[in-house]
Amino acid sequence: MEANKALVALDLSIGQNNIRAPGAKALSDALKANSHALSKLSLKSNMIGAEGAKALAEAIKENWPHSDLKLETLDVAWNFIGDDGARLLAKAIKANNQTTVLTTLDLHGNQIGAMGARAISRMLIANGVLTALDLSNNPTKDEGATLLAEALKVNGALKTLDLESNSIGEDGAVALTEALKENGALVKLNVGLNKFDASAQAEIEAVMKVPPEQRRRTSVAVGADGSVSDQVVIARM
Repeated sequence: MEANKALVALDLSIGQNNIRAPGAKALSDALKANSHALSKLSLKSNMIGAEGAKALAEAIKENWPHSDLKLETLDVAWNFIGDDGARLLAKAIKANNQTTVLTTLDLHGNQIGAMGARAISRMLIANGVLTALDLSNNPTKDEGATLLAEALKVNGALKTLDLESNSIGEDGAVALTEALKENGALVKLNVGLNKFDASAQAEIEAVMKVPPEQRRRTSVAVGADGSVSDQVVIARM
């Protein structure tokens, strides 16, 4: 790969290669040497762990500022990178905010909790390119959801966010609902299979039914029977 200047997509998830941390490090070294044409990289289900994520983050930090790397899609789902791995990847992406073209990031099933969500939130606040983020099947819980909600209030690029099966309760649902009222970009949000009740789910769904560009001047109400009503209000300042 180090001598390859034309490889556009690399999928190592097929057949679950289990490259683990050493394989991720070797791949990262190759990325540092030559990855200018690579636009899609999938390492799904390879058990790279936090150490593998660290190596990948170092490649991102070293390569993006000094090359024409065009990596648009990064999939590291089901790799058990944990909070440490998520923090390192998010920090690397954030550090290269001016040069990144990454639009899709898949981190689902990685044992990411509130600490990792905090780093991802900080990355989203600074990022104006990423349009799709999958954080499903991670124990972010209420604290993590609240941190991500803060990012949604200011992020104007993210279009799709998946938080399914994240052990989010009522507090997290409220935080997300309030954040969505200030968000002018998100068009798809998956919060299924969490721990909040049907009324909280209905509140979120009601806000998401309002076009993003209209949310800041629309008040949404959900009746006891689940009916939805909205009215135009003065825009928030």
